[in-house]
Amino acid sequence: MSRILTDLIFTCPTASLAKYLSSYEHTVYRYRYDAVFPSVSKYPNHGAYHTAEIPTVFGTYPLGKPSVPSTQQQIELSALMQRTWAGFAKNPEAGVGWPVYKNYDFLDDLAVLGRGVSRGFEVVARVRADYACPVYDPLGDLFELSYR
Repeated sequence: MSRILTDLIFTCPTASLAKYLSSYEHTVYRYRYDAVFPSVSKYPNHGAYHTAEIPTVFGTYPLGKPSVPSTQQQIELSALMQRTWAGFAKNPEAGVGWPVYKNYDFLDDLAVLGRGVSRGFEVVARVRADYACPVYDPLGDLFELSYR
């Protein structure tokens, strides 16, 4: 059930917004945060969740559960994300390190951060995240979660 809600409330509206903005020639970068760290997980095997990346972006992950040590993966992914976000803020024209989203194709343009033991990102075809959207898009339209 949580996967259905994630797709309906977050993944598919994000895909819709990215497509909408890109169709009007705005530069769009998409990513999905997949990292799971014990020091910020609400309970064992929690999985990634909305806002889970915030401690990683700001480097505040030790504050989540001080008794649980940070992992080397967490430290390195945090440093990468901080460099990426700060670099983009300083010079948006330089990009973020993965391809710009294009609205006309399921290209390899979705960055997946922290999957498995990754300390960085992997660029994948967005269909890996958006596969359910053709089913959920009518519901998104009904509940005004879509951008068209």
